[in-house]
Amino acid sequence: MIKKILFDSKDKMKSAYLWNTCAAMLNAFQTVFILMLISRIDPVIDAGVFTIAFAIGNLMMR
Repeated sequence: MIKKILFDSKDKMKSAYLWNTCAAMLNAFQTVFILMLISRIDPVIDAGVFTIAFAIGNLMMR
């Protein structure tokens, strides 16, 4: 069932939507994970600077 939805050559829009949703969720998880790691290691100010820089970087990338 999953192979049919993700790799079906007839319905490209559904496959592209699912892959895009998976990529967006992984990107969001990556951001949370990196921010948790930085806030545990460095002071809170560094985590705030990272958050602002990462948000600006994502806006410029898209």
